[in-house]
Amino acid sequence: MNTNLKIKIEEEEEELFDDEGNDRLPISQLFQLLQQRQSISMPSIFIVFIDLVHLYVSKRKRPRDKNYNDHVVKGTKRVSEQDFAKSPVIERAEQIQAHLSAEFPSFFKIMIPSVVCRGFWMSLPKEFCQLNLPNHDATVILVGETGKEYRINFLVQRKALSGGWKKFSKEHGLLVGDALVFHLIRPSKFK
Repeated sequence: MNTNLKIKIEEEEEELFDDEGNDRLPISQLFQLLQQRQSISMPSIFIVFIDLVHLYVSKRKRPRDKNYNDHVVKGTKRVSEQDFAKSPVIERAEQIQAHLSAEFPSFFKIMIPSVVCRGFWMSLPKEFCQLNLPNHDATVILVGETGKEYRINFLVQRKALSGGWKKFSKEHGLLVGDALVFHLIRPSKFK
């Protein structure tokens, strides 16, 4: 029985090539062969599937990082702070910042997807960090509008808020496009 199977396989491999033996048959002809072989035993059908898979898989490129093209798959574009340059949210944040005491420094940040959806760490302005925050990793305190305090890790190398930022972000319901005004009221304490 093994010899019969071997002969069948060789015959079917020959059918998948044209008269010259170097080009594959068109896909439509391969599907016709598959329909003709429905009554034949499993090894014949299996060989055709291997050949069909080979046609498509061999041309496949190496996949990229799973999050690399999220914005393309979801049909949205990548969002950056520059996209909000003339936004009313920015104008309102600038008004609030202008009315804050000039005695203590302040800045505002626009929430982008990497800040509130995925990574849950937020970079701070480099100059602000160099002038006003410790030059080592530390815990800073964010005071929300209600007065509740949140302890958040400040990473000096990244100049970013990390551990605790996710909780702050979730509890305040921050969304992409929201603006936060940070006002330093004491060393390592923002309101």
